[in-house]
Amino acid sequence: MKKVLLSEFSALELKNLMDKKEKLTAICAFGSLESHGWHCPLGTDTFIPTEAAILAAQRLDNTLVVPLCPLVLQSTTTAILCL
Repeated sequence: MKKVLLSEFSALELKNLMDKKEKLTAICAFGSLESHGWHCPLGTDTFIPTEAAILAAQRLDNTLVVPLCPLVLQSTTTAILCL
């Protein structure tokens, strides 16, 4: 299985990849961080998007998965990014 998560690359591996002068595509998954009850992890809605991004990147050439961008719902009509 090829490495696609940016966070798993060393600086040298990333440099070598970028030195190839080929276009790179980055996939950034989005998911909400919210409570689903006291017994569940807050990242429940991030697990599937992250895994889907990894599976897609493994099938594509020159594609990396960058860290997930979590969303936090402030109200039913507004979403803000947690950066």
